[in-house]
Amino acid sequence: MNTLSFRDRTVEILEKLLDGYFEIRPDGTFLYFNPSFPKWLGRSPEELAGKNILDFMDQASRRRFLETLDRVSESDGSEKVRPVELTTTGGQKRVTEIHLALAFDHHRKPFFFGAVRDITEDSLFEKEKEKFQEELRQFQKLEAIGRLAGGVAHDFNNLLTGISGYAQLLLAKTQGLPEIHHGLKQIRDLCDRAADLTRQLLAFSRKQPLSSVVLNMNTLIENLSRMVRRIIGEDISLRFIPAPDLWNVAVDPGQMEQVLMNLAVNARDAMPEGGEITIRTSNVVLDEKFATMHVGVKTGFYVEILFTDTGKGIDKATQERIFEPFFTTKEPGKGTGLGLSTVYGIIKQHRGNIFVRSEPGQGTTFEIFLPRAVGPVDRPIKQEEPNHLVSGSETILLVEDEEAVRNVVYEVLKGLGYRVLTAASAEEAKQIFAQAEKEVGLLLTDVVMPGENGFELYKSLSRLRPSLKVLYMSGYAMDTLVKEGESASHIPLLQKPFHPKVLSQKVREILDS
Repeated sequence: MNTLSFRDRTVEILEKLLDGYFEIRPDGTFLYFNPSFPKWLGRSPEELAGKNILDFMDQASRRRFLETLDRVSESDGSEKVRPVELTTTGGQKRVTEIHLALAFDHHRKPFFFGAVRDITEDSLFEKEKEKFQEELRQFQKLEAIGRLAGGVAHDFNNLLTGISGYAQLLLAKTQGLPEIHHGLKQIRDLCDRAADLTRQLLAFSRKQPLSSVVLNMNTLIENLSRMVRRIIGEDISLRFIPAPDLWNVAVDPGQMEQVLMNLAVNARDAMPEGGEITIRTSNVVLDEKFATMHVGVKTGFYVEILFTDTGKGIDKATQERIFEPFFTTKEPGKGTGLGLSTVYGIIKQHRGNIFVRSEPGQGTTFEIFLPRAVGPVDRPIKQEEPNHLVSGSETILLVEDEEAVRNVVYEVLKGLGYRVLTAASAEEAKQIFAQAEKEVGLLLTDVVMPGENGFELYKSLSRLRPSLKVLYMSGYAMDTLVKEGESASHIPLLQKPFHPKVLSQKVREILDS
């Protein structure tokens, strides 16, 4: 029969507990602790004897602990305090939860006892969970802004197509009127600048057309480095650390150059007194754990690009908005706020991911992941810009719901000798086609329209006449318009806003094919 006293039995239980246990005076000095407590602090019992528990806490934990002691003293009850970070040997931190209670010894002197539970793993999980939730909120916000930006850019492109088109038509008729001719040139040039802005909005919303080829990012960065050096100036050094045997990626080289140039400009502005930019490439495999903790990331093989500067850094509040269009911390007139939002959109449209890591005063790193492409590097194909209007005499059925675009396209094609039949909707186009089926050689149609879209219209008309040719017009990239899984590479597209020369060349190309 066990003849141990209650006190002895209690001590025996405490000595065998895996969790830590301690007793302290009201000032925090240790009176007793079980073997587990110093053991998972990485210290010997002698190191803790006579010491104060507050000495092993950081400032925030010390404040929480003392506040809890006061509440327990006043209530004569017990209370949990968490998180309490205790410093172990070597300066490492253990995150704990301490259950505190008040007691009195046989002299009626008060003391506190506490049961300590190690929640380091729980705390790390909570932090990762909070980070994931924050990433999810940011992802959803950027998705919503992207949809809005894409819609605005689409509508604006329609307006620009009409304005620019009429300016081009009138330029040819005002050669003998220098003042008017000059004014029209200004309108045309301003339209081109406005089109650049809409392209950036479309890039952010991932609806910018891409001309992807298989290439090696080491080669692209090396070729671009001279231009980057000119932009950043002599007081900022550029270091490129390429990975040997870097995997290839399928990207639009022009868009990827824009990403690097935008990041370079951003880094330059963060280092007004000079500094260093480092670009590093590597092959990485993103596993399930990484994908689970980062919104929008898929597992697989990626090329990683780290773009680091030694600038002033970015605070957390700015990081949360850094990829939003029109958000800028620069002075008025010194930036559109579209640079980093364009970078974000381009990377996402390439099925990649971009993250930012920064602390105020400690520089900034942008971490980019691009999916690995299988296959050799493509040979570049140089595309020649049309330098003249191409005429014709065929009949074209033009379908466009935006009146300004419809009218200017009609004027251009009619002026080139084509017979043009116009419709403002798919339904009206069907009625016209029913009367002139044998005459129509080309369907020139917008893609996004109220009711039946351009794709559906062509399917309907081509069933009646399989030889009918088609050319689509849109302010969006074609691969964002087709259904998921379908290829867009074979679909003929005229990207809005377009110049009359490009329109005439593309129409002629489709009719002659």
